[in-house]
Amino acid sequence: MEYINSALVTLGVIFIFLGLINYLRLLKNSGNVFKIIKGSHKKKKTLIVFAAMVSFLFLYLSHFGYLNLKKVMNNQLTLATSLLFFMDGFFIYIIILLLKNLSSSLNSFYTQTIESLTRAVKLRDRYTGNHSEHVANLVKAIFEDLPSKLKKNLSKNDLVEAALLHDIGKIMTPSEILNKKSELSAQEYEQIKKHVSDGIYILEPFEVFHKIIPWIKYHHERIDGQGYYRLKKNEIPLESRIIAVADTYSALTTSRIYQRKRSHREAVEILKEISGTQLDSGIVEILIKIENKKMEKIFLKSGFNISQDEYYKVLAK
Repeated sequence: MEYINSALVTLGVIFIFLGLINYLRLLKNSGNVFKIIKGSHKKKKTLIVFAAMVSFLFLYLSHFGYLNLKKVMNNQLTLATSLLFFMDGFFIYIIILLLKNLSSSLNSFYTQTIESLTRAVKLRDRYTGNHSEHVANLVKAIFEDLPSKLKKNLSKNDLVEAALLHDIGKIMTPSEILNKKSELSAQEYEQIKKHVSDGIYILEPFEVFHKIIPWIKYHHERIDGQGYYRLKKNEIPLESRIIAVADTYSALTTSRIYQRKRSHREAVEILKEISGTQLDSGIVEILIKIENKKMEKIFLKSGFNISQDEYYKVLAK
């Protein structure tokens, strides 16, 4: 009988260990799930669950020791207790597996939502879609070279998502304004500026985007306070300042109907000129130090190529 008791408790311990391993994997891969789940005490709840599982493991080990030291005082009671411990461990393991599968589904849903929105931008305007990807890839490169003291307070994934969606509001901007060959009128310029508020309008119903909405909202702010919302210097979120530098560089180095493509060298000179007034000088410094070859790879990775440049030149005729 004692062998049966020991076997049941041993199996329970194994299930608890497997549950802990899967739970830790769940935490590692559940960044997007935490965005979907409501509540500001997620870290506290996570620690409580982890502590509860460790406590269960301690109880299992204690009971296992009891079986070995005390032997069997009451076989029926001990068997019932061992069976109960085994069932608890198995139940916890199954629950963790179900949570892991749910987490995977939620992560997939979140990723598909981002992809659907970025595709919507590209379908609406080919340039804007590729530009958004270009900005996101530039933001990744900037993030990698940020000082550690700045990087530790940023989420790379959130920052890249904000960069991908920074121009989502342009799907509501009329095509004749987006692709106008001549200079915009004052009224048309105001219409273009609305893409920021339109973007917020599109994203606000999704609670998962509430963290990145301010970064998107303020990506047209200027260091000197002359941007859309008149924020200046450190009033502008760091994430918005990073996106602004990447956005400006991308706009300069890609062909548009109304604007010729600048070379990397020309773009760098322009960035230096507006550094400290329009753009954050520290972020500009990081971007201009990125190697040319890496910039070319980022450009091609974002969907820009010779044929697309020619496509816009044809439209401009």
